Amino acid sequence: MRGKVKKELSQDDFDVILVRDLGVVWGSHKAVFLCPICNEEKVCRPPEARKNIGVMHRACAKLTHGETGTKLYNVWSAMKSRCYNSSNERYSSYGGRGIVVCDEWKDSYVTFRDWSTANGYALGLSIDRINNNGNYAIGNCRWATDSEQQLNKRPFTRSTK
Repeated sequence: MRGKVKKELSQDDFDVILVRDLGVVWGSHKAVFLCPICNEEKVCRPPEARKNIGVMHRACAKLTHGETGTKLYNVWSAMKSRCYNSSNERYSSYGGRGIVVCDEWKDSYVTFRDWSTANGYALGLSIDRINNNGNYAIGNCRWATDSEQQLNKRPFTRSTK
């Protein structure tokens, strides 16, 4: 085998488990990694292991919580759309005003789901920001009925133009 490995590889270097180092194969250093989602072995260059596993296993990632399309998942998705999708009809009242979703929830449906179930989520309730000028965040949200939501609105001001 040609070439040198500059650094000893270990599973601490990756979010995936190193199964075996293949050394240099066809002019490029390769190694076998175990996908943390589907437990399949994948061959790639060590510096690209995390990225490649994520790209190759998008289908696996969708299976991790199995809740795509559920009511709670749709609440999470709509919340993010209101804040980040300028094509959303309600964007001007959310993202257009600077309202964002905290990183913990924006980046992880599972984190949002776990918070929701621990904080009173039930069918028939909707997510409510306690401070309407604040973000969607753990300390500023609750699950509320429609009547509770009606009591927690920004004051309506009619334009005099």
